[in-house]
Amino acid sequence: MKALYVGLQLLYRLSESDAEQINRRRTDGGSIHQRMTSDPPTWPEGAQAHIGNAAHAGDVYPLIVTRVWDHYLVNGQVLLDGNDALWVTSVHKQAEDGEKGVWFRPSESPSTPAIGAIVHFRRGTRDPLPAIITKVHDEKTVDLTVFTGNPTAPVWVRQREKLIDPATDVETGWYARC
Repeated sequence: MKALYVGLQLLYRLSESDAEQINRRRTDGGSIHQRMTSDPPTWPEGAQAHIGNAAHAGDVYPLIVTRVWDHYLVNGQVLLDGNDALWVTSVHKQAEDGEKGVWFRPSESPSTPAIGAIVHFRRGTRDPLPAIITKVHDEKTVDLTVFTGNPTAPVWVRQREKLIDPATDVETGWYARC
């Protein structure tokens, strides 16, 4: 088995309880607005809102390892399709296909976009930024978490971004890392 180490990117398949936990803590802009404008407000000023697409048992997301236990159990941050993450602890490797609440390694050389793959994201003629694929819609359309390097907005969640050719396209989109 390949070594596990802090910072390694794996994939994690959500369990039923993971999906319930994620969806229970999430809200949306309309709900926040309603709670902030009620008298008295029921949304704490400055509170961090967890916003994102609904999570389902069996969904697969990137997992960044934060600790390794006994050479096969890991703790880590699961990067969700939203502005939040899920901290998982003492997670073991998948023993059989489709098992939930476990980690597994991304394909070594996917022929189509794969969840967890690190790619480039470019807006027009700007320099590309690193991004991780969080959802695959088809072979050319994906959702991304883009790492901006900006402390006031460290990540962007981009939905339904199209594959581009960086040599000829000046459109916004993603392309595989070289």
